[in-house]
Amino acid sequence: MKKGKVIIAIISVLVIAALAVAAWFFLVNPNKNKATVITESQLKEAVAIDQLSTAEFEYNGIAEVYKEKKTEKIDYRVKYNSTVKVGVNFSEINFEINNENKTIKPILPEIKIQNVTVKTEGMSFIPDDAKGDINKVRSVCEEDATKEAKNSKELFEIAKENLKNTVEALLKPLIENDGYTIIWE
Repeated sequence: MKKGKVIIAIISVLVIAALAVAAWFFLVNPNKNKATVITESQLKEAVAIDQLSTAEFEYNGIAEVYKEKKTEKIDYRVKYNSTVKVGVNFSEINFEINNENKTIKPILPEIKIQNVTVKTEGMSFIPDDAKGDINKVRSVCEEDATKEAKNSKELFEIAKENLKNTVEALLKPLIENDGYTIIWE
């Protein structure tokens, strides 16, 4: 009988301890009833990156160099290689937050061309004996590459998808524990 009383006493202590932990968790726990509210300033801080290139465009082109600015007579052509980077300034991203539905809708700024780099090595002239001021040639090539990039729908579509993925990756640690989801237009 003594053994039975000891076992009952141990079980009673365990039950009381379990009830005490459950009571603390459900009644006293300070985080239980705390409503989490995500603010736009928190989200802006989470994506606080100045300029971020979200896509690159490698372009091999041929630019036409004119004798004079207002003439249609081509002096020579230049074959060149360039890299165009597009992206956004992350400080321009805004958010529509619905705390009731726990949704966040990022409002993305326009994706813009951020940088055009023309590689002077590997340039070739048509005709071969054409000569020109390297600064003028580089400027004409940059304008040509910019024009081509602006006309590339695929470049801007890829940049937008990369931007969305980056925003989600930056916000996920902040919002996932609070049950918020990101929605896109």
